[in-house]
Amino acid sequence: HSENTRNLYAIPGLDYVAHEDILPYTTQEANPLQHELFDKFLTHSEGSEPPFVAQDTLRAWQEKNHPWLELSDVHKETTEDIRVTVIPFYMGFRENQQNNVYWWRYCIRLENL
Repeated sequence: HSENTRNLYAIPGLDYVAHEDILPYTTQEANPLQHELFDKFLTHSEGSEPPFVAQDTLRAWQEKNHPWLELSDVHKETTEDIRVTVIPFYMGFRENQQNNVYWWRYCIRLENL
């Protein structure tokens, strides 16, 4: 199927974060995150750094969803000790008889500084 007719969806609980917010992350737990996809996407590899490695299901998911996972821009602005970060993602478009409908997804983060 073509690029503009692919299904558009988001996975609840799965989102982008800035590397500086989570790295370096260390844990001794084999299952540190409580999410239904954690065990499907990652496997604990004791003695490795990082201690988790991607499973084939994660690689397949990344390959399938690569177009809308691409990071295009990050906009940050700080006003009165509040930082707003917005990351837009172009998800594609759908054609109809009158016009095209364009789909975007936004991740928005608000921080008190």
